[in-house]
Amino acid sequence: MTTSTVQPGSIVVGVDGSESSDRAVQWAVAQARLERLPLTFVYGVDGESSEWASQRSFEQGLIRDTLRSGGDEVLQRARAQAIALDPRAQIQLELRLTDPRQALLDLSTSAAMIVIGSRGRGPVRSLLLGSVSLAVSQRASCPVIVLRPLDQKTSLNGIVVGVDGVGRSRSAIEFAARQASLHELPLTLLHAYWSEPVGDPQMRTEKARLAEAVACIQEKFPDVAVSYTIRRGLADESLVRDTDDAIMIVVGARRTSSMWDRFGPAVGRAVVEHAHCMVAIVPESS
Repeated sequence: MTTSTVQPGSIVVGVDGSESSDRAVQWAVAQARLERLPLTFVYGVDGESSEWASQRSFEQGLIRDTLRSGGDEVLQRARAQAIALDPRAQIQLELRLTDPRQALLDLSTSAAMIVIGSRGRGPVRSLLLGSVSLAVSQRASCPVIVLRPLDQKTSLNGIVVGVDGVGRSRSAIEFAARQASLHELPLTLLHAYWSEPVGDPQMRTEKARLAEAVACIQEKFPDVAVSYTIRRGLADESLVRDTDDAIMIVVGARRTSSMWDRFGPAVGRAVVEHAHCMVAIVPESS
């Protein structure tokens, strides 16, 4: 059974019945238990662009009924999986006959976070990252957790947050610190630079700002072990390198009207595409 409204503050999970989707459900259930938040499982399918829609021999009503039936089956399976993990979980099911990207983006305006896998079903599943996970992570109004494929070499030591100037990364730092506290993990603030040489006055200023940010985090989250790293190199390459040792990489994303910022290469996009651990993309104020 599906609902027509979603409880504000839910953890919204995009499901499609794939193994990646199952991992998203598992992580979201554990997160909802920690944060005491309800869950909303969402299945979106665009009836107009489905492979059946181009077949004139099929009636539109039959197509919609078939899509709804398949979607309900996926949602009920996700619900059963979640209940098996946590019988007390509060769960809503949402079936939308629209592009799954748009369904998740619409719900992001009231969600606490969106959780999605990075691979889906079908012969073009390797492209799903670009068509759903990447699109949602770049445009959502709330934090988006993308569960990347598991890397057996990952040691899962802590959380790393990319810092592009402390003042421009407040939301990402706050989100990362809260997750570190909830999951009892250490937190590292990583700032990568390219043009300034070591010892430059600007570098000393950055170190002072990062040290101040560390002090603020420790004051608000005294249970979190916080450190910072300043590294010479490109931000995206530095963050991806750190995914070998982290359980989560957190990156801020500023929403602007610039076509380059929206659709061009960006640090968040590169990390989502190449990270070896889960990635959190957190909207920052413009």
